[in-house]
Amino acid sequence: MKFLEKFGPVWLTFILASTSIVLSIFILSLVLNSSFLLATSKIAFIIVLSIFWLIAVLWVLKYVTRVGSMREDFSSSTNLSIAGLLSVIYYAFAFFYITFFGKSNISMEVFSFIFILAFVYSLIINVVFDYRVFSGRIKTASLTFVNIIPSIVMAGGIILSSVLVPDLEGTVLSFLAPGLIYLTMMGFGISILQFLFISTSAFHSYLSGDRPRNEIPFTMLPVGGLSMFLLNLLLLPDLNLIHYFQFPEEIFLEISIMIWGAILLYMIISLSFLISTRFEKFTFSLFAYVFPMGIADFATYLLWDNTRAYFFKIATLVISFMVFVLYIFASLKNFNFKMKPDSLK
Repeated sequence: MKFLEKFGPVWLTFILASTSIVLSIFILSLVLNSSFLLATSKIAFIIVLSIFWLIAVLWVLKYVTRVGSMREDFSSSTNLSIAGLLSVIYYAFAFFYITFFGKSNISMEVFSFIFILAFVYSLIINVVFDYRVFSGRIKTASLTFVNIIPSIVMAGGIILSSVLVPDLEGTVLSFLAPGLIYLTMMGFGISILQFLFISTSAFHSYLSGDRPRNEIPFTMLPVGGLSMFLLNLLLLPDLNLIHYFQFPEEIFLEISIMIWGAILLYMIISLSFLISTRFEKFTFSLFAYVFPMGIADFATYLLWDNTRAYFFKIATLVISFMVFVLYIFASLKNFNFKMKPDSLK
């Protein structure tokens, strides 16, 4: 059972990257109005979901059979941060399930309950990480962009609530809607402050000296963070079903376009590192290039959907293509006749 040592939080980057492929195919089906691509994205989702459950079982089996392996995994600030991806993976899976297979009262109730659990899980990851930083167990000089993952996932609830909350109105489960809206908004607020704090510290940390090559792909993570903010700005107005808030949709759209400019800047910078760096085999962190691009793809599609500007349509197609290219590149670097992912510890 020695092969179980390879399974841990780092595999979540592969799962989320694979989920980004599903998302990009789905987005292309909407942009190109293709029923074939829609069916393909549905099949791809089923495959990714199956792979996730297989890896999850092996991961749990590792912790059951190897005493102390969980503490060993989560003692690393990198692995702790990556573990935060579990909640956004759930949000994405639930989003696709509702989109592809519809919903019932039972499924909406289950998704709403797990939404709350995912929010609490993300909050715990952020609290534990911040405690380690403030207590000195994690030195600010050692922070990298991978450590902004917990802040990004705090804002990820909008992915699910945007499709879950509207259909709760007028049903026996309508009492759940306000709670989900409040959690989505609170998560967004926490995410902004956490992102600013950690990303600023990580930026200064990068300036202090050279970083290992396997950390270079994490420079794409600010793209994911900014894109998640953009998703919240564009989708939050759709949640104003209880009419407690006054979301200025036009202002949010204008701010989103400004943020998209920063997304484009950091995307180009991060991709320049990819072009200029020679990566070794089994650099599992390369999948960190993929899922931020996937979030950016979704954000760009929403900008096109809101503005119908041809520029954003072309940008959506280009970013979708880049998601496929980066995923193929990361897969070729990591999967051979023998799988050996980097532990990232």
